[in-house]
Amino acid sequence: MNFKELNEKEWGYLFGLFEGDGYKIYDKKSRHYQIEFYLNSERDKKIIFFLTSLLSKLESNFRIYQDKRFKCKRIQIYSKELFNIIAKNIDFREKNKDF
Repeated sequence: MNFKELNEKEWGYLFGLFEGDGYKIYDKKSRHYQIEFYLNSERDKKIIFFLTSLLSKLESNFRIYQDKRFKCKRIQIYSKELFNIIAKNIDFREKNKDF
């Protein structure tokens, strides 16, 4: 993954979106690090487009699934590096205004 491609504002957006609509899972048995975002497929079209463009900038391998029960898109990323970055406790007071 190419983490230097995102600026402070894009990192802040990614962290904020994760806090609101994402979660992370570590499967001990298969040793998979997984991050997922759940977004409304009708209301959040612009957010889905922006998130996928950020993930493309990172050169991450992601998948988009349509949840058949709800009007929801699930964006799934398998990445240990991104998992570890998102898992860190960030002190937002130390970040600049763009973040």
